Amino acid sequence: MEKAFAVMNCTPEEKLRFGIYMIEGPANDWYNGEIRIKQGKEFESWAELRKALFGKYFTRDKQRQLERQFIRLTQGNRSVDEYEVEFDRLSKYALKLVEDDQSRANRFEKGLHTHIRRGLAPLHLRTYAEVVGCAKSLDSVWKNTQEQKKSFQEKRGRNFDNQSTRPTRAGDRNHSNNRVQAESQIVKGPPEHRPRMLPPIPPPWTNQPSCATCGGAHRTIDCRWASGACYRCGSQGHCIAQCPQMLSKPQQTFSGQSSRKVGKPKTQGQVYPLTQEDAHAHASNAMVLGTLPVYSAYACDLFDSGDMHSFISSAFI
Repeated sequence: MEKAFAVMNCTPEEKLRFGIYMIEGPANDWYNGEIRIKQGKEFESWAELRKALFGKYFTRDKQRQLERQFIRLTQGNRSVDEYEVEFDRLSKYALKLVEDDQSRANRFEKGLHTHIRRGLAPLHLRTYAEVVGCAKSLDSVWKNTQEQKKSFQEKRGRNFDNQSTRPTRAGDRNHSNNRVQAESQIVKGPPEHRPRMLPPIPPPWTNQPSCATCGGAHRTIDCRWASGACYRCGSQGHCIAQCPQMLSKPQQTFSGQSSRKVGKPKTQGQVYPLTQEDAHAHASNAMVLGTLPVYSAYACDLFDSGDMHSFISSAFI
């Protein structure tokens, strides 16, 4: 209404007459009651009528309530555009907190999301318009990034579901069932002789004997893991770490040139590749043979507790 007064360049008398004309509904009933109380005396100016209207419909408690809403205002689930609209609506009820452009910009920036404030911090913006413009740009970039991330995760989840529902061979299913049954068995023997994880069971299409307890290429009655015998010598009463055969081996030193014998030629380590058939042929109680899935592909694995190095086929690299 006051905007119309400014555009029409109304005089104080015209403002009062136009204001009385615009009063309608419950406000009109209130106005007629005020005139009766004043014994027919009209309001003398628009300022007096405006003050009476605010006292009736915009009490001091209501003003304090809106002021507290502005103080607690944050972006929350709103976009920057929606936050700006609410900020401008409530800021007129707390004019002392936004008395200049700098304090207005600081109050607006304080209520933004953390990732937006982090992007605004190095810019050192001073005006309210600059803070609002940059905040909108950062909010748009953030939304695009989150949408791309969500799309990538959904695509990755679909690929994983397709791999998990891929049909498997009957031999692979039987091999998996045998392994679950073997892991559920209670194995006897001293706890210090038990490995941390059960080795995989050899696949059912091999001709070598398979231990039902540990999956090794030996008979179940000869299983050293179940009996608690030493993996190296097969004796009872000690494990492979305290085996006399292991302790009797000369240990290599790596202290430098002083530990080398004069005139002794240097030797180079050698690696002998084994096929799956060779591994089955040389398997013993000291070695555990099995299969493990490596990225949905089964690999033949040979575990030798006496070896010092580990090797993997280049096909899995």
